[in-house]
Amino acid sequence: MKKFFAMLLIAVMCVFSLTACLENVRILGTWSTEDKGTTMTFDKDGTGSIKLGDSFSYTYDMTYTVDGTTLEITTTATILGFSSSSTQKYEISFEKGNLVLTDADNSDSVLTLIKQ
Repeated sequence: MKKFFAMLLIAVMCVFSLTACLENVRILGTWSTEDKGTTMTFDKDGTGSIKLGDSFSYTYDMTYTVDGTTLEITTTATILGFSSSSTQKYEISFEKGNLVLTDADNSDSVLTLIKQ
């Protein structure tokens, strides 16, 4: 009986580990808000970019990590030789193929995949 529970515990842990990896894979690519005002690119190596604006835009470099359904993004902006970094955490979910990022204030950003 102890072996059964030990195997069950291992199986549950494997499922949770696999789920965390799948969320990381699911966000890879370039995503955009409906109004095309924000575009986010997630690369395999944990780097990417965030582009704000359409006609007049600014692109931030970023690094990211995914832990289960938690996405942590650190952006770095360099202006006139001065760098500034900011880190934000989001909960990830998927609805009808869209990536939904929920911030600490429970505000949702809905993004659509435009390039894998």
